[in-house]
Amino acid sequence: MRVVRAHYWEQVSDGRLPRESDATIQLLTSTDCALDEVDQGVHDWNHLAGLLEVSPRILDTLQSLDAVLPSSVTWDDRLNDLLVMKKQQDAYYILSSYIIAHEHAQRKIATYFGDDDSEDPDTPEEKTVVEESRQHVASAKKALEKMNVELKTEIVTSQVANMVLQHQQSYVNLLIEEGLLTPKEGTEFTDEIVEDETKITKERRKHAKQFVKMVMARGQRASTMVSVHGMKSAHVVPTQSESSEEDRTPNHK
Repeated sequence: MRVVRAHYWEQVSDGRLPRESDATIQLLTSTDCALDEVDQGVHDWNHLAGLLEVSPRILDTLQSLDAVLPSSVTWDDRLNDLLVMKKQQDAYYILSSYIIAHEHAQRKIATYFGDDDSEDPDTPEEKTVVEESRQHVASAKKALEKMNVELKTEIVTSQVANMVLQHQQSYVNLLIEEGLLTPKEGTEFTDEIVEDETKITKERRKHAKQFVKMVMARGQRASTMVSVHGMKSAHVVPTQSESSEEDRTPNHK
């Protein structure tokens, strides 16, 4: 677990994990919980699995709000962003970072504690720990595969953009420290970076509303795209009038 936790921090340092996101907090908390109860085996996934879902009631409520509010009202976009898009984004970070960290730890355990340089475990203790980790990674991969492709593309794009902006800000700070930029010039560059971050946030809110509409349009009300129990499509039951109209329609086949 210590190897996994160290890799989470490595992902924070290189920008793959947002430092102050709920996903980062929950990933680190999961390792603390696992370390507190090492006699129960590798069970950090148990803490994370229940954090991936968005309640169908929330999707229904947001869709209803959008239907009654005029287009000039945008505060519901913030709700979409906070309750749906951010939740999905955190779920993606949790799943992808969990997989990367655990696969890294599996290799480390085998090579560091094993009797040879092989990445395959060769002692009973190694095999037990690695096998438990592999089972949880398989669950995380299944959940990640069930995420909507368009949503994953949106999240990865946002992730890369934030990483670029973070590196730009670090570079500006370095140039100021080395005297290559004056504080005034550094502030001007920082203002541009903040403006870009604001644009990214606005786009994310716009896409959050579109995502909720897409989910509802497809009838996927029983679970979110990242439900660890799998996607359940809701069935549309025709109304009595629709059934009657269908019965009256002649069959020309």
